[in-house]
Amino acid sequence: MDLSTENIIDLVLAAFFLCMIARGWYMGLVFQAARLVALAAAGIFSYVMANVAGIPLLSGLFFFITFVLFLQVVKIVKIVDWIPVVGTLDRAGGAVAGFFFAFLACFFLFRFLYMAVPQEVWDGWGLTQAAVGRTYLLQAFLR
Repeated sequence: MDLSTENIIDLVLAAFFLCMIARGWYMGLVFQAARLVALAAAGIFSYVMANVAGIPLLSGLFFFITFVLFLQVVKIVKIVDWIPVVGTLDRAGGAVAGFFFAFLACFFLFRFLYMAVPQEVWDGWGLTQAAVGRTYLLQAFLR
């Protein structure tokens, strides 16, 4: 089998999707949602604290400290994994969420790159319109 540029791109994208699905299965849906809430809460808290302190440069430090603290609290929701049926459903939901996250990340990244990078550069890399048309996964994000 000859590995062409199109095959390599599809293999890398497939490996990325599989890794994100496995990561979602490992983390679970509840834990991913709780981490997202912790991220948003740490962002809001750091913004408010930086404005109260009057030093905007401290927002990064406030964000790091509060996010680490919130993550310690969020680890409590991992107890869901020990409940037999709920834990399995949580992990399956996490795998689905991992797939959707990978899909959205690829969709927005490739759309942005396709609009930002001129076609001549893509052609120089070997990703002509015909080459992209021969891929399975990449063309799904560029149509």
